[in-house]
Formats: sequence, structure tokens, C-alpha cells
Amino acid sequence: MIREVFEYPAGGKDISVQLMELRQGSDTAADYAIRFRTLAAQSGWNDASLLAVFRAGLKPELQTELACRAEETTLSQFVATAIRLDNLMRQHQAGPSHLSSVRSRNRPNYSSFREEVPEPMQLGRSRLAEQAQQQQSRMRLCYNCGASGHLSPRCPEKPSSAQEGGGSWFFSLLVPVSLCVSNRCVPVSALIDSGAAVNLIDGALVERLGIPTFPCLPPLRITAIDSRPIGEGYLKWQTELLNFRVGLFHHERLAFYVTSSPANPVILGFTWLRRHDPQISWHSAELVRWSPACKERCLRDQVPRPCRTSCVREPPLTIPGHPPQEYTEFREVFSEERAARLPAHQPWNCAIDLLPNASPPRGRVYPLSLPESKAMEEYIETALAAGHIRPSTSPAAAGFFFV
Repeated sequence: MIREVFEYPAGGKDISVQLMELRQGSDTAADYAIRFRTLAAQSGWNDASLLAVFRAGLKPELQTELACRAEETTLSQFVATAIRLDNLMRQHQAGPSHLSSVRSRNRPNYSSFREEVPEPMQLGRSRLAEQAQQQQSRMRLCYNCGASGHLSPRCPEKPSSAQEGGGSWFFSLLVPVSLCVSNRCVPVSALIDSGAAVNLIDGALVERLGIPTFPCLPPLRITAIDSRPIGEGYLKWQTELLNFRVGLFHHERLAFYVTSSPANPVILGFTWLRRHDPQISWHSAELVRWSPACKERCLRDQVPRPCRTSCVREPPLTIPGHPPQEYTEFREVFSEERAARLPAHQPWNCAIDLLPNASPPRGRVYPLSLPESKAMEEYIETALAAGHIRPSTSPAAAGFFFV
């Protein structure tokens, strides 16, 4: 009876219902996570179900940011990522006031937002209202300060990145490349940008290297992610095919569209990524591996080539026909003819006295290496042919030794 009366939670709602109805609202992700963890500990749900419910309860802006990132493997990792992103978003929303307060005298009051130069893959920044943007475009006004006579990329009032916030919160993926022009290769850094539709090169670099170009007919229109024109709004020139190398071994012939990009003089866009399909580590911001197609098409120089080598070897051992000058007085010692005859007995011969009625020790098998076995067989054949030794079946036959 007691269990039937008191087992229901306060408020009449089951733990599962409370979890399904829980929302972040205006709270921080950290506070929301605490309330969620408290209920989750009583629910008995697995991590996969809890992760889905936790995601659904986050505010829409945070869900959008999380959708742009790789799926976390565990609930704890996902919660930690959500808290970190929520804190970062709140810091940016409460950012420096000078971003919206500094304005030019001649700037029309179209918007209170400061507009930045479009940068590759820069998402989530505030933009001008569509009506104000169209009006500025018709009047050829600067998107940054609202004045006439120049465009936003060359605006003199545009603050630097360090002035805007003490550094950038996004990273760039740069790879070392070489442009080969007129039998010389110039090393530069290339930005890999999946948001760029084509491959781009800075006009100043084209002039410095003397790269041949030809006009684009018709010119290509170039816009940012908000459809606002970048620079002059058109790509009017294109380079000829250049010998282009990424790293040490990846070679290809590649053409670029000429633009104004002094910060990143070479940009490899989506067309280049689609052609080569490289494996990229976004965690370490580096190109990890080329596709199988590149191994057949672009990495042919990686196949080992024959090369010239040199080594120092010991000269072969040569036995002179006569002894060296230093051993002239011992010439008879080196005579093979005298070595084949038993020398005459001399007073200084060493005697080998045998003990009477003694049993000589039996011989045993000695382990020999292949060179030693071959040398022993050659000696036995030569000595048998010369009559110096004879076959024996005695277990006490003479042994042998090497010098």
C-alpha cells in the first residue's frame, strides 16, 4: 500500500515525461546539463536515448552549431561540447561594443552591424539586412563604412583581426605547394577551401612570377555565401596550365582564376578537392592521405627510381707466388712440394710416448659450420690422394682441429 501511494514523483509526472519536456530555454548549457543529469540518473535510459533527448532540449541556435560538427561518440563528450559552444556563443554575443559603435561620418544609417570582408568558410556572422544590402549595391557604397569611392576589401576603416577581438576563433588548412614557371619552382602556402568553387591565385603573385594569363570569356561572377559580390564581383583573367606540386611527390597541371587575395595567394577550391578526394584530418588541420586515383595519376614520381650507389669493399685476398721479401730466409716453409713429404727426423722432434695397456679416448662428433665442413672434406680428399692419411674404422681415430 505504501509503495502504491508514494512511488509516483512530485508533480504527478514520470521521470521519462520530465526528461522529454525538459528544455534549455534561457539557461546556460551547463545549468541545463545539471538538470538533465539529475533526471537521467533516475531514468534507467541508455546513453544513445539520453543523447537524443538532450540534443532535442537545447536551444535551436546551439543545435545548429552542433549540427556542423562531427558526431560525438559518447553522451559525456556531447554534453561537454555543447557547454563549450554555448559559452563561446555567449561570449561572442556580448563581444566588444566598438564593433557596432564605430562608424564613418558619411556612412548612411542602414544597419548597426559592422560588415567584414568575406573570408573562406566563415559562418554564423551577422550580415546586413537584405534591403540595405541591395541599396548599398545599387549606390556602389562600401559595405563596411557606407562611404563611396572604394569597396569593402579596401576600406581604410576596417579594423584588423587583432583590433576586432584579439585573434580569430577559426583555423585555416594550409599546405606547402610549389608553382613551377619558366624552369623555376617557387614555394608558397595554399589554402584548402571547400567553400571556393574554383581554384584562385592572387594577382600580385601572378605579376611577380610573370605567369601567362588570358581573359575569361565571359567573366565569372564571384559572390560570398550571402550572395554579395567579392571584390569587383567578377573573375576576368585565368592563368595557363602550370606545373603544380603539393608536398614532394604530388604533381599535376593546374590553371587558376586570378583574384585579389594577398593573405592567401593560392586557394585550392572545391573542384580541386573533388578531383583528388584527399583524406584530411580536421583535428590536426593537415592533409593525411591521397586517394587511390592520385596514386595512379599524380604520384607516379613516388615509385622508387634506380640510383647510383658506391661502396667500399675489401680487396680479394691474393696469395703471392713467392713469399714476401721479409720472409726470404724462410722460403722453404712456403714450399708446397716440401710440405707434401714427411720431413726427416731431427734431434729436436717432440716424442709422443704411449702408455702401456692404456685405452685411448674415443672420438666424438663435433658440430661444424658449413664452411668448416667443406674445408674438412677438401682436406681429407687431398690428404687421402697424397697418401698422408688412410681410412680407419677405429673408435679412437684421430680427431682434427682448425687453425
